[in-house]
Amino acid sequence: MILGNFQKIMRKFFVARGIFFAVLLIVAVIAGLLHFVLQYQNNNQQNDMKLTSSLFSNNDGFPGAHTCDGQNVSPPLDIADVPSQTKTLALVLRDPDAPGGIFVHWIMFNISPKIGRIDIGEVPEGARQGKTTDGKTRYVGPCPPSGTHRYIFTLYALDTELYLNEGASIEQFNAAISGHTLATAGLLAKYR
Repeated sequence: MILGNFQKIMRKFFVARGIFFAVLLIVAVIAGLLHFVLQYQNNNQQNDMKLTSSLFSNNDGFPGAHTCDGQNVSPPLDIADVPSQTKTLALVLRDPDAPGGIFVHWIMFNISPKIGRIDIGEVPEGARQGKTTDGKTRYVGPCPPSGTHRYIFTLYALDTELYLNEGASIEQFNAAISGHTLATAGLLAKYR
């Protein structure tokens, strides 16, 4: 008798537990679909923001004055169509063709979203700079050891201010922007 009652109780427990996990699975699937739809909408907005330069076009040559062979100062950059909900902008310049892997030439964050242009050599008021691959906390112009390298500026529209110190690493930067990117824009230039 006691064994029979125990078996009935255990069956009810496992049935209830099965129903609970089925409901939990359905909720997780619905949440995943909702996240996918929202992410899709955000990705469609990413195509509107623009990053350009008055000195070169996308996929053109990098201006020599802004490399290690010249004055080694950042080129002028124009920013347009920033999403209205953007709290700050961030900018990274990378060389994906560097012999040791991706070389970070510049990290700048907490840029006002109202800025339309970053002038030659400018760090806008309130912005901070991160650390480059070679440990500098400033713009480091292209200086390929051999061959033609691609240099990619990536502009990020973020829904938050980044609470990073001056000299933050690319790893700290990437962690801080994770889940906060509203839109991106890119500009590529080549230098030999």
